[in-house]
Amino acid sequence: MASESRRQSGFTLLELLVAVMILSLLMTAAFGSVYYASKSWKTGIATIENQDLRRSADRFVSGILRQISTHSYSEDGRRKIEFKGSGRSVGFVGPTPANDELYAQYEYQLEYRRSGTSGELVMFYRPRLPGETGLSLDDKDGKLMLLSDQKNLRLSYYGRKDDRSMSSWHSRWGEEIQEYPEMIRFEYQIEGERTPRRSVIGIRSSTKRVDGTRSG
Repeated sequence: MASESRRQSGFTLLELLVAVMILSLLMTAAFGSVYYASKSWKTGIATIENQDLRRSADRFVSGILRQISTHSYSEDGRRKIEFKGSGRSVGFVGPTPANDELYAQYEYQLEYRRSGTSGELVMFYRPRLPGETGLSLDDKDGKLMLLSDQKNLRLSYYGRKDDRSMSSWHSRWGEEIQEYPEMIRFEYQIEGERTPRRSVIGIRSSTKRVDGTRSG
């Protein structure tokens, strides 16, 4: 009779506390699962967005390098090309952006720069005046960040530097070399990735002579 009257009067305080504790554990587990799923989803979306940005940057860089202007000019009686490359940067003359109808050509420089614990692939650019020759870009010109979170970057150039040599890979390519490289190789690594990436881009290597001259 006592047990029946206790059941009829409702839960005891101890039973209520146990029920609340069990409910709290279940709610904590449920919210933990939702938080983990939400965090994983956001991480996945961020990864996809980063991959899309990298693919877009890769396509942009490949497209502009394949349209390099392969002219040469004379400076103080010496023939030069409008191209120079090192392990961290490459400068060249290329096509005008689609939204610019005033200029026929632009000068560009792709450069790897350290920023904090990682690095960035930055593009400097400026329009060229008619008849202008040579490369003269500096930090005061237009700037666009193409890729971030780069652990490192190394550029190399494939081609022959004169008529007597065979085509091979070089770590530098100067304006005094009379031929343009045939290919440019990008080797880089993204922060958080173990495997380095490599991209080889072919460019037009037939040199065209222009009448412009420069003197120092």
